Amino acid sequence: MKRICSCIFLLIIPAAPLLGQKVNDVNTPDLRPGAESKFTFEGDELVIFIPNDYNDSNALPVIFYYHGQGGKPDVGFFRYVTDSNGFIIIGMSYTYEPKPPASAARYANYLKTEMRRVGKLILYLQRDLGVKIDNNKLIVSGISKGGWFTSEAIEYRPQPWAGAIIIAAGRVRTTDYPGVKKLKDKLIYIGVGETDPNRKSGELANGFYRRYGAIVTFEIYEGLGHAPNPHSQILKQWLKDLAAK
Repeated sequence: MKRICSCIFLLIIPAAPLLGQKVNDVNTPDLRPGAESKFTFEGDELVIFIPNDYNDSNALPVIFYYHGQGGKPDVGFFRYVTDSNGFIIIGMSYTYEPKPPASAARYANYLKTEMRRVGKLILYLQRDLGVKIDNNKLIVSGISKGGWFTSEAIEYRPQPWAGAIIIAAGRVRTTDYPGVKKLKDKLIYIGVGETDPNRKSGELANGFYRRYGAIVTFEIYEGLGHAPNPHSQILKQWLKDLAAK
């Protein structure tokens, strides 16, 4: 199944040796409630949004959002879906990507590298900046290219994630990562347009994750092609339910 990507979310909390390391950024993000700001982390420009209802008393869930082909780090889609409340949102960049055709081992190494980077990002935000993050409610997400990436991330290392959001994408792997055996009870949302060329892959992903015990919410966006649906009440409710767990 051909992957279709348009312009339109990996994590492992670092191992013990990382705890003694200081992670430096070039500029510090604006962490006031309601603020959206760019910041540089390990040479990459990211975007962070602090929700309107953020305070220093309550740790909040985090959505790590990976953009589509040709896009750039952004938080707008999930700001809209969440009404800018309840979730810290981080618009992610991609680290080095192996050029196709990449071997399974090379791509797995890429995923490992990316998860380490996100783990360090979590440490930086929590320890160095004092951001209140709920490590039990971390969400990897993406649209189109980011959606394909999200499926790889949740399969390769499901343990840190509370959930995954896969939009306008699915899965095309012919072999399985060992991590899929730990997908039981993971919350996964998959949304595809009615005429999206990736619809079949999304349907296959729905069945695959269910077979491994994941709790999957599958939605078809009526009247849409290869595009997200920011007005999805199903996705909005999915996020509310995850936050309330």
